[in-house]
Amino acid sequence: MDLFHYTSLDTALNIISNNELWVSNVHFMNDSSELGAGFSIVADAWFETLNTKGGEQEAKANLINYIRENKDHYVFSLSKNGDQLSQWRGYANFGKGCCIGFDKDVLEEFCKNISKNREHLYELEFLENYDNIYSCDLVECIYTDDVQVQREAYDIGYRMAKTSPKDSILQQKNIKEAVDFSLSVKDKGFKEEAEYRLVLDLITSDFPPVANRDSNKDFRVANGRIIPFYRLRLPDKCITSVRLGPDCEKINNKLGLDKVLETLYNSSKVKRKLEILESAITYKN
Repeated sequence: MDLFHYTSLDTALNIISNNELWVSNVHFMNDSSELGAGFSIVADAWFETLNTKGGEQEAKANLINYIRENKDHYVFSLSKNGDQLSQWRGYANFGKGCCIGFDKDVLEEFCKNISKNREHLYELEFLENYDNIYSCDLVECIYTDDVQVQREAYDIGYRMAKTSPKDSILQQKNIKEAVDFSLSVKDKGFKEEAEYRLVLDLITSDFPPVANRDSNKDFRVANGRIIPFYRLRLPDKCITSVRLGPDCEKINNKLGLDKVLETLYNSSKVKRKLEILESAITYKN
């Protein structure tokens, strides 16, 4: 099974040429409420358990600010759908971009290797300089109209409310669980996107010291905003295909992409011959 990432041609060339993902800081993503949809539900359950009235919005804002300052999460969005008009329009330059296919099994194994082998990262050739990663997970999104969301949010909020203010370690654990849960939740209006997310949780404390802490961090400009991102080099044969968008100049771009892939394959930068596909959707912006 493949998962798909919609993007511009320029970004796609960077991903394919360098065999790496640009995983964006969650606070700078297209939808500024990416973290808020799930966390708001958790906070509601928290205050309901405390049975307090007033001050909820201020407390929520303070908690979100705490997370911004103390948690360093990066997200790369994927979809089970490889040719969907709404995603071409929303994420691939109004259909002028492309859609990259990734092998889901290879991605999952990659994430497990990072999370489980933190003490032995340098034994794995493609994991060098990733010792500032606390965890790496591939998660399937759940949506706000799912009863599972309400149930899990209430459980987390209840534990946060019942934890003693003096037990900061346990509350830190609760907050991490709330953030992890929130990063898997998306508004029901986006349900058709069938989204998966690759989520990085980076170490932010100065102790223990971490070598090369920021060596994979970089910045780019998109939609008039400066976006911090993390370069995550992929294992071989993770990328499987490239699909050109419905409003893309297919003939010239297919020829150009074929030349790029041929050069990369001959130089061993790409370990498999990628399939070049075209969108079956008729659309002109």
